[in-house]
Amino acid sequence: MDEYFSKVYTHEDAKEIKPNPEIYLTMMKELEASPEECLIFEDSLIGVEAANNAGIEVVAIVDRYSDHDRERINSCSDVQFHDYEEVLSFIEADNNSSPLSNSSNVNVEDSATLK
Repeated sequence: MDEYFSKVYTHEDAKEIKPNPEIYLTMMKELEASPEECLIFEDSLIGVEAANNAGIEVVAIVDRYSDHDRERINSCSDVQFHDYEEVLSFIEADNNSSPLSNSSNVNVEDSATLK
């Protein structure tokens, strides 16, 4: 997936941890992007909550370690995928009917941005 991303943000780029939205706010500031131009990919409830707290649409990725929070994750996220391979297939298909097609900055888990 590295070929799709120009910058990766991790917990080391923020003082506060999720669900605090600091990592996403930092990313948007550095990229000069608004929440409407971004889409967050998350696999945990606190990550989904952080995206919601930043006012950014969020895609949930199924993670077996978050199964106990699956119902809340799905209800708090805008779109769900089973895994990143499904996401890549979707992106490569260039499906214009999804919220993904309107996003210039897409974040994957600990915040990576599409080139």
